[in-house]
Amino acid sequence: MHSRSAAVLLATALLAGTAGIAGCSSGSPASGAAQSSATSADASAAQSPAPAGEGFGQTLSWDGLDVTVTTPVAFAPSKLASFPEGSRRFVSVGISVRNTSREPLQTMFLTTSATSGGRDAGRVADSDNRIGAPVTAIAPGESLTWNEAFPMPGEDLALTVGWAPPKGEPASATLTLSGYPAPATPSASATG
Repeated sequence: MHSRSAAVLLATALLAGTAGIAGCSSGSPASGAAQSSATSADASAAQSPAPAGEGFGQTLSWDGLDVTVTTPVAFAPSKLASFPEGSRRFVSVGISVRNTSREPLQTMFLTTSATSGGRDAGRVADSDNRIGAPVTAIAPGESLTWNEAFPMPGEDLALTVGWAPPKGEPASATLTLSGYPAPATPSASATG
């Protein structure tokens, strides 16, 4: 890990879990924290063509939940972020989960992991940028959106999203990205 003790990593992950919640409504996935984190040094990459991706932005419907993961955007971790040593490029995604069941849905049964360049990419814990998965329950009919970030050492990214509830069938899907994305830029047509 990036010169952080296990205690700091745990505290950061717990803070990110509570601070990383972007909304608890039926809205679409938000990646505001990721969008505001792109550095000006990455601005020149905005002119390059968008990388090809498969599965991002589509809704995965499994037993009791719908999951949507936004297309990855370039991400700059804060100075207090924790990530695998030697990581230089990062991406973030917005994850939106809607509980379609009649029971509260526990987010701890939803997992994400990433590989890049043929190896485990690790993950970023960054409470300053509101990055991290929450550990909470989502009421029936409600949605929850948060942001997660991952190092991207290679030119590709495979993000596996898994659902393993204690009752019911486990499910997973792997979303892929070819090429490092340009940093997110605020939309000129966005309204507040």
